[in-house]
Amino acid sequence: MGLAVALMPGKIHPVPGLPRAMLFVISHMFLVTGAIYVAVTTKYLIKVKHVIYILLAGNGAAVVIYFINKIMSTNFLYLMEAPKGTVIEKLDMVFGYPGYIFIMDLIAILIIASVFTLYKIFTLKSVLS
Repeated sequence: MGLAVALMPGKIHPVPGLPRAMLFVISHMFLVTGAIYVAVTTKYLIKVKHVIYILLAGNGAAVVIYFINKIMSTNFLYLMEAPKGTVIEKLDMVFGYPGYIFIMDLIAILIIASVFTLYKIFTLKSVLS
C-alpha cells in the first residue's frame, strides 16, 4: 500500500505528497530489511512456520483492533471505512467493504512471501558457496 501511495498519492496528502510517501515506503522497507539483516548476520534460520506465525499475529491483531474501533468509534488501520481521497478508497470502490481489507491483506501476504523467498534464495546461495 505504501508503494501505491507513493505512485498515486491521494488528494488528502498535502505537498510534498510524493516525497513524504517515498519516505513512508523506505521506512517500512527498513523494518523488513532490518529483520532480514539480523537473521542473516546472526545466522538465524527463518522457517515457513515463523512467517505463518507473523501473518497469524498480524491478522489476529487486526481482529482485536476492529473491536477496539467498534467500541471507541475510531478507524485504526482503516478497518471501518476507507479514507477519502486515497488509494484505499479506490480499492473500496472496486472491491467494496470489507473487500478492500482482504485485498490489502493479500498484498501484504504477497510482499511478505516475496521477501521470504528472496531471503531463502540468498541464504541458500550463501550456504552453497
